Amino acid sequence: MRLQSLVLFAALAAVLIAVMALMDEDPAAVELANVYDQSPTAFTFRYPVDWFYQIPGRNLLVTASREIFSGLPGPSFLLERDELLLVTGSAEAALATYLERGPLRPNRNWTLVQDMEPVEVNGRPAVRVLLEGSEFADYPNQQRLQITATQADNGVVYFLVMSAPLDTWYQHQPTFAAILDSLEIVE
Repeated sequence: MRLQSLVLFAALAAVLIAVMALMDEDPAAVELANVYDQSPTAFTFRYPVDWFYQIPGRNLLVTASREIFSGLPGPSFLLERDELLLVTGSAEAALATYLERGPLRPNRNWTLVQDMEPVEVNGRPAVRVLLEGSEFADYPNQQRLQITATQADNGVVYFLVMSAPLDTWYQHQPTFAAILDSLEIVE
C-alpha cells in the first residue's frame, strides 16, 4: 500500500513539474516565423508559422490557428486599435469601457477571474484582466481571455485579446507572451 502511494505521489509530482515547465517556458524560445508589417506607421508583430491573420473590420486584426478559421476551438490573438476610446484619458478607463461594452455585457457569459492589474507591453504601461466563460450561455467550449489595454504615444488605445480553450490555455501561454513581446507600437 505504501509503495502504491509513493508511485502515485511520484506520478503527480512529474505532472506538476511538466505543467510548471510549460508555464515557465521562455517566450523567446517560441518560434514566431511570420511578421505582420502591413501597418508600419501603427504597429508590427510576429506570430507562429502555422497561424493566419484576417482583418474583419477597420482597426481590427485577428491572428489565429487554423482551427479557429475552421470554426473549431483554438488559440487566437486579436488586436483592436481604438481611436474613439483615447478620450477616456487612461488605459484603465478604456479597458473598463471595453469590458462594459463587450464581454461583461449582461447577455454575455463571461466571468472576471482576475481584476485589472498593471503590466507592461514592450515598455509601455498597460493593464490586464483575465476572464473565463464563453460568448453565449449555450456555447459548449469554455474559453479564457486575457485582455490587455495600452496606449500609443498619440493616445490611440490598443486592446490585445488572447483567447484559448480553458483546458489548453497554459500550453498556449508561451506563444501569447512571445507575440506580446514582439509587438511594436510605433505611432
